Amino acid sequence: MLAHLGRHSTVAQLMTRAIRYFVERGSQAKDLQIWMSPSITQKNYRMDYFDHASDINWQNFCRQTADGIYLDMQGFNCSLAVQAGVPGDNIFISPIDTADDPNYFSHSAGDTGGRFAVLAEIKSTK
Repeated sequence: MLAHLGRHSTVAQLMTRAIRYFVERGSQAKDLQIWMSPSITQKNYRMDYFDHASDINWQNFCRQTADGIYLDMQGFNCSLAVQAGVPGDNIFISPIDTADDPNYFSHSAGDTGGRFAVLAEIKSTK
Protein backbone atom coordinates (compact mmCIF):
# COMPACT_ATOMS: atom_id res chain seq x y z
CA MET A 1 0.00 0.00 0.00
CA LEU A 2 1.13 3.52 -0.72
CA ALA A 3 -0.57 6.25 1.34
CA HIS A 4 -0.06 9.94 1.93
CA LEU A 5 -0.11 10.50 5.69
CA GLY A 6 -0.32 14.26 5.86
CA ARG A 7 -1.82 16.13 8.78
CA HIS A 8 -5.47 15.45 7.96
CA SER A 9 -5.04 11.72 7.30
CA THR A 10 -2.78 11.43 10.35
CA VAL A 11 -5.39 13.05 12.60
CA ALA A 12 -7.96 10.65 11.09
CA GLN A 13 -5.58 7.80 12.02
CA LEU A 14 -5.27 6.40 8.51
CA MET A 15 -2.27 4.37 9.69
CA THR A 16 -4.49 2.35 12.05
CA ARG A 17 -7.15 1.92 9.37
CA ALA A 18 -4.60 0.74 6.80
CA ILE A 19 -3.16 -1.87 9.14
CA ARG A 20 -6.66 -3.04 10.07
CA TYR A 21 -7.44 -3.36 6.34
CA PHE A 22 -4.51 -5.73 5.84
CA VAL A 23 -5.21 -7.75 8.99
CA GLU A 24 -8.88 -8.19 8.04
CA ARG A 25 -7.69 -9.70 4.75
CA GLY A 26 -5.34 -12.24 6.30
CA SER A 27 -2.08 -10.40 6.93
CA GLN A 28 -0.40 -10.53 10.30
CA ALA A 29 0.45 -7.11 11.73
CA LYS A 30 3.75 -8.55 12.98
CA ASP A 31 4.74 -9.28 9.37
CA LEU A 32 3.97 -5.84 7.93
CA GLN A 33 6.82 -3.52 7.03
CA ILE A 34 6.33 0.22 6.92
CA TRP A 35 8.58 2.76 5.22
CA MET A 36 7.94 6.44 5.84
CA SER A 37 9.34 8.56 3.06
CA PRO A 38 11.07 11.91 3.50
CA SER A 39 8.73 14.36 5.21
CA ILE A 40 8.71 17.40 7.43
CA THR A 41 9.88 16.65 10.97
CA GLN A 42 8.74 18.07 14.28
CA LYS A 43 11.58 20.61 14.45
CA ASN A 44 10.13 22.34 11.36
CA TYR A 45 6.40 21.48 11.43
CA ARG A 46 5.07 24.55 13.21
CA MET A 47 1.42 25.46 13.35
CA ASP A 48 -0.28 28.49 14.87
CA TYR A 49 -3.10 26.30 16.19
CA PHE A 50 -3.89 22.59 16.33
CA ASP A 51 -7.38 21.44 17.31
CA HIS A 52 -5.99 18.26 18.87
CA ALA A 53 -3.27 19.82 21.03
CA SER A 54 -5.08 18.80 24.22
CA ASP A 55 -5.92 15.28 22.95
CA ILE A 56 -4.19 12.69 25.17
CA ASN A 57 -3.23 10.70 22.05
CA TRP A 58 -1.14 13.64 20.83
CA GLN A 59 0.47 14.37 24.21
CA ASN A 60 3.89 13.02 23.25
CA PHE A 61 3.73 14.27 19.65
CA CYS A 62 2.62 17.88 20.04
CA ARG A 63 5.00 20.45 21.56
CA GLN A 64 3.73 23.92 22.45
CA THR A 65 6.24 26.78 22.39
CA ALA A 66 5.97 30.56 22.44
CA ASP A 67 6.05 30.68 18.63
CA GLY A 68 3.57 27.88 17.89
CA ILE A 69 2.76 24.21 18.09
CA TYR A 70 5.20 21.67 16.66
CA LEU A 71 3.84 18.32 15.46
CA ASP A 72 5.66 15.01 15.28
CA MET A 73 3.55 13.24 12.70
CA GLN A 74 6.20 10.60 12.01
CA GLY A 75 6.26 9.69 15.69
CA PHE A 76 2.46 9.71 15.95
CA ASN A 77 2.06 7.41 12.93
CA CYS A 78 4.82 5.12 14.19
CA SER A 79 3.04 4.94 17.54
CA LEU A 80 -0.23 4.00 15.84
CA ALA A 81 1.50 1.23 13.90
CA VAL A 82 3.12 -0.21 17.02
CA GLN A 83 -0.21 -0.06 18.88
CA ALA A 84 -1.74 -2.00 15.97
CA GLY A 85 0.86 -4.76 16.35
CA VAL A 86 3.60 -3.82 13.89
CA PRO A 87 7.00 -4.37 15.53
CA GLY A 88 9.08 -1.22 15.87
CA ASP A 89 11.91 -2.96 14.00
CA ASN A 90 9.60 -3.22 10.96
CA ILE A 91 9.08 0.55 10.77
CA PHE A 92 11.62 2.60 8.83
CA ILE A 93 11.46 6.40 9.01
CA SER A 94 13.51 8.42 6.54
CA PRO A 95 15.77 10.91 8.34
CA ILE A 96 15.34 13.45 5.52
CA ASP A 97 13.44 16.56 6.58
CA THR A 98 11.76 18.00 3.49
CA ALA A 99 11.53 21.45 5.10
CA ASP A 100 15.26 22.02 5.15
CA ASP A 101 16.62 19.64 2.50
CA PRO A 102 16.96 21.61 -0.76
CA ASN A 103 16.40 18.43 -2.79
CA TYR A 104 12.78 18.10 -1.60
CA PHE A 105 9.57 20.09 -1.90
CA SER A 106 7.70 20.99 1.28
CA HIS A 107 4.30 22.63 1.14
CA SER A 108 4.43 22.95 4.94
CA ALA A 109 7.61 24.99 4.65
CA GLY A 110 5.95 27.41 2.25
CA ASP A 111 7.02 25.93 -1.09
CA THR A 112 4.08 26.40 -3.46
CA GLY A 113 5.76 25.58 -6.76
CA GLY A 114 7.32 22.18 -6.23
CA ARG A 115 6.19 18.57 -6.23
CA PHE A 116 7.73 15.18 -5.69
CA ALA A 117 6.50 11.65 -6.20
CA VAL A 118 6.96 8.29 -4.53
CA LEU A 119 6.87 5.10 -6.57
CA ALA A 120 6.36 1.58 -5.31
CA GLU A 121 6.93 -1.74 -7.04
CA ILE A 122 5.92 -5.24 -6.04
CA LYS A 123 8.35 -7.87 -7.32
CA SER A 124 7.36 -11.47 -7.65
CA THR A 125 9.55 -13.93 -5.76
CA LYS A 126 8.76 -16.71 -8.26
